[in-house]
Amino acid sequence: PGVRSTILPQRMLERGVLANTACYASLAHTADVVERYGELLGEVFGIVREAVDSGQPESFLRGDAALSGFSRLT
Repeated sequence: PGVRSTILPQRMLERGVLANTACYASLAHTADVVERYGELLGEVFGIVREAVDSGQPESFLRGDAALSGFSRLT
């Protein structure tokens, strides 16, 4: 994944939402839940934009950047 795609789930989790770079909405999600998710996503996208614009997005991480595949295990 990388730095930018790590910032999003970290910052959404701080807001009480377990999220990833993909969204899987279902009929079980109410309109209020979807609306709140969109609001929080807007906030977090702003942080990601700020991170990219800063030229040092690593400084916005709350831990290590996510690794893809099995590289995280070796």
